[in-house]
Amino acid sequence: MASTSPTPNLFLTNAPASEVEKSLIRQRIQEARHERRATEASLLSTSTETTNQDAIRNQLKSLDDFIHDHGALLSSIRDLPPELLEDIFLRTTSWVRKFETDLGVEILEPNPKFILSLSQVCRYWRTIAIATPGMWTSIPALRKWQSDDPESEAFIYLLRTFIERSGNSRIHITVHITELFNDLKDSDQLQSPCLDLLASHCHRWKTAILHVDRSIIRRLGELFTPNLESLNFRCRYAAGWMDMDGHQHPRLYLLAPCLKHAIIDSWQSHSFLRLPCFSIRTFTGLPDHLNVLNRAGPTLEVCSFRGPVSVMQYPTEPIHFAKMHFLSIINNNYQHPWVNFGHHNETPFRWMYAPNLTFLEIRGHPVHQGASLIVRDLLSNTLPPSSLLACFTFHVRGLSEDEFTRLLSAMPMLTFLDICDTPSHYFSALVRRGPDDPQKALVPRLMSIRIHDFSGRDAKPFIDLCDSCQLKNKCGYQDYLFIDLVYSSSRLCLQAQDRIEGWDSETWIKQRVPGSELSKIFGWAAFIANHFLARDEQSKKYGVGPL
Repeated sequence: MASTSPTPNLFLTNAPASEVEKSLIRQRIQEARHERRATEASLLSTSTETTNQDAIRNQLKSLDDFIHDHGALLSSIRDLPPELLEDIFLRTTSWVRKFETDLGVEILEPNPKFILSLSQVCRYWRTIAIATPGMWTSIPALRKWQSDDPESEAFIYLLRTFIERSGNSRIHITVHITELFNDLKDSDQLQSPCLDLLASHCHRWKTAILHVDRSIIRRLGELFTPNLESLNFRCRYAAGWMDMDGHQHPRLYLLAPCLKHAIIDSWQSHSFLRLPCFSIRTFTGLPDHLNVLNRAGPTLEVCSFRGPVSVMQYPTEPIHFAKMHFLSIINNNYQHPWVNFGHHNETPFRWMYAPNLTFLEIRGHPVHQGASLIVRDLLSNTLPPSSLLACFTFHVRGLSEDEFTRLLSAMPMLTFLDICDTPSHYFSALVRRGPDDPQKALVPRLMSIRIHDFSGRDAKPFIDLCDSCQLKNKCGYQDYLFIDLVYSSSRLCLQAQDRIEGWDSETWIKQRVPGSELSKIFGWAAFIANHFLARDEQSKKYGVGPL
């Protein structure tokens, strides 16, 4: 009978049929079509009874299903060569667990759960998937509440499966101790088969996220990681780690000559880590000593310091960062310099020379004395007299008008300025002059200004600045300037409403203009602030110390 399948085994897989099997399938499909025509002819016979008609219709449906299903076995998609199917798997793999540096560096890793699901679709796909090492390079993360928590046999088997199937490919690993610290003494041996398994393949590490405690650092010791390109490291330690108990802190030595991206949050973490920095291109965190980045001077392109910058130690000679184009310093928790830690009258800018900077961000007080030291060190060391800066963020209070002018004089290429509360008359120096005016305006390419928590009442300098930017440029087109006022709390936004609402009037004084565009905008702003935003009684401050 034609409806009997010659290759029932092919329905259990997506594997291609052999030439002999294809010949049999085509023959049976042809027989099924002949049988269908004969069956259909009997159905059209007027002498056929109703009961027999139902049976004939069921037989026709069975023949149609047979022809359709066996025709699918001959589909060209089944004839994809394993190499092409392997490439399709790699291109359609779900990628998660991003290695983020907040600096535009994004290293994606394949999702382990997706890989396991893909390898269980059918026997043929499983064979291809297992034979594709690139699909198994993202090793499942070793996450534990405490470093000596037991590891299940199922997870150990899963970890070993991914490592074995990844072959000799470079792998991405994660060891994450989430909450509890475990400071085992030397006499207490940490038992972690998964950690030992990962360490035994350290020569294949490409990306490593290590948020560990001292017990794991002591267990790892020294590792040779010749393929490591990206490291995210944090040592989770108990509060009393700096007690002078006479014991030397354990250190993790990573021999990583190819390291390009490093995230080392928490400046104390540097006390537990030793690694070469001569080829680093991006750095995020806070070194305990700026001299750590000295060897990276020729290669470092992107740098972000975050943490108590005031406790960082400085070298004796400025470091030349020839390729650095991005620098961000966020002092989010000011600490007074301790003995042998940091200095009162210096900022990192005094020891960093970066002539090719195009992006500079400064938030908070690198030292408690305010903006003057920062301006001094920026102009004397970090920036050349005519810098390449295009974006400048300066959230430090206490900036004088002279310092404001001198800063922007060194930024002729500036297009974006982000600054905290600054008197409006400072911006008069930015007003663009006519082509015949001998006095040239500062930052002639400026296109956008953002002011945080603006508290002034005089809007005329802003109006004059906007009007001057509507002059035609050299190409005959008009330039436009955007000014954004951003407030850190609903209270400050509502306080500013009355001041700003009158800016579209002719007298530039505090008054309401019913029906004006600004009145409508601020009416909606007030509604949203009152009904959807929590009223914050304390305005946001940057750093501590005198403001």
